Amino acid sequence: MNAFATILSRVSASPRRARWWLGLALLIALAVQTVFLLETAARPAFSYPLLDSASYHRQALAILANTTPEEPFWQPPAYPYFLAAVYDVVGTKLITARVVHALLGILLVGLTYWIARRLALSARQACAAALVVALCGPLVFYASQLLPAAPAAVMLLLALGLVLRADRQGTAWAWFWAGLSIGLGTITVVNLLVLLPVAAVLAWWRTDSNSRYSVFGVQVKRLGLLLTGVLLVIGLVCVRNRVVGKAWVAISTNGGINFYIGNNAHDKVSLSTQPGTDWERLSRLPWMAGAKTPIEAERWYWRESRIYALQNPGHFLRRVGDKLLAFWHGRELPRNFDLYGWRRESRVLALLIGPGPGLFVPGGILIPLGLLGLGLALRRGRAAWTAAMTVLLFSLSVALVFPASRYRVPILPLMAIFAVLAAGWLRDQARARCWGRLGAGVAALALLVLLANRPLTWPTDRVHYDAHLQNAMGAAMDVRGDLKGAENAYRAALDSDPEFADAWFNLGTVKGRHGDLVGAQSCYRRAIMLRPDQERARVNLGVVLFRTGQIAAARSELETAISLNPFNQEAIRNLQALESAAKRPPPRVKR
Repeated sequence: MNAFATILSRVSASPRRARWWLGLALLIALAVQTVFLLETAARPAFSYPLLDSASYHRQALAILANTTPEEPFWQPPAYPYFLAAVYDVVGTKLITARVVHALLGILLVGLTYWIARRLALSARQACAAALVVALCGPLVFYASQLLPAAPAAVMLLLALGLVLRADRQGTAWAWFWAGLSIGLGTITVVNLLVLLPVAAVLAWWRTDSNSRYSVFGVQVKRLGLLLTGVLLVIGLVCVRNRVVGKAWVAISTNGGINFYIGNNAHDKVSLSTQPGTDWERLSRLPWMAGAKTPIEAERWYWRESRIYALQNPGHFLRRVGDKLLAFWHGRELPRNFDLYGWRRESRVLALLIGPGPGLFVPGGILIPLGLLGLGLALRRGRAAWTAAMTVLLFSLSVALVFPASRYRVPILPLMAIFAVLAAGWLRDQARARCWGRLGAGVAALALLVLLANRPLTWPTDRVHYDAHLQNAMGAAMDVRGDLKGAENAYRAALDSDPEFADAWFNLGTVKGRHGDLVGAQSCYRRAIMLRPDQERARVNLGVVLFRTGQIAAARSELETAISLNPFNQEAIRNLQALESAAKRPPPRVKR
């Protein structure tokens, strides 16, 4: 029996057998992505770029049309330019762009196998990790969305693989290519810069007795080429920001507001801020405080966050700790949308993602196993240590801002590798009858499972995500001229949350375009009653009142809107038009 087991192990670990299992994992990933795309292609929620996807979509179209604003990048530029390149090749239809993104999900499966082998896992273990990635619900979902999450995961694995390759080969120029990949990853998602200090440690500590240079000279050369590769990419972006935007900005100007959202005295409110009135109010704070440029606005956010942290160090550290624990929780935390709410749109997602009774799938299983494997990896050698430290630093970088499901996506393939590593270790301890180690491992895993699946309350729990999703769908339909579909979506949003002021405002806008001024006025008044600071509703209400001959009431609403937001150019223009036309008879109401 032992001889048979040995022969079977050798056959299953043969290169040909490994390639067969890897091919199977890739086919499963292809099948899952294909079924997911086919069943969601005609669903309204997947038919339009929504929320942040809509922002990236607009940026890509502006790049194609050469109409980007002459200012520093607001977000890291690599993904918008990648999306623009996709549009340039396959067209701007959303489904074709989603197909290209789904291919990234399949690429992740192959890269996971590659990294697992670099970490000295067996071929069978590497294939198992690849299969986990192919069936990981969050990766399946985000891989097909117009978001930088999946591209960032690809860039992280690619950069990590090149770093491990440079460390193994020892050639100086290999470190340059590793640095170049880290730089490209950083301008995709800034958090990927955490790989730089890990790579720098490897470059500095690696010795090469065969080199004709001194050990110190070799260290300096490797580290210098690594940094050159990183700075070459980031430097090009920085120079572009200086030339076009007339300001020295390393990558983008959204870092300040993102850090402020998770680090201020009212962070529980800012963490639940959603696109619409609340986000506009949050983004207006530095301008109300006197900022004149995007650079000054970003500095205001950083300064306010720094003041908060210095004046409340205990609260700041506790909140960072809370966010770090939330990052490692099994639940998929929402940001602008709740991933669990999308399960209704897809049977594939319903199978692969779920907040089951007492267990979050897949995070409630993948995260505990991955953390156990990560702990084992720290003592497994240079390559495994590099991957483990990258994951730990990445989690800390997210916790310093705020955690959410999509921000955890880049490290999920590595967590799949660590999970397989942990499962293999537990199996090996059982086979070797090392009961003490096995008991300790099982106890640690049980504790991690309990922590990852404990009840977790988060500031975003008070947000009605179904309403926000329907409202976003209505806005997308409205932009494309589908007023009937937009009205239905806004009504669905209000059915989900009758006190959603932004949806009342949007519904009023649609009614106004239909010529129903009475209905529009009613919707605007309802929005203002729910949110007196909804200045856009006041502007539109002022226009409707003017068109119906109520000049004084219209003037009052427009003046109030300007007092709420002195930068609302639409309110200013309408008030000026009202004043100039006050002595003329009002236009006839269209019936």
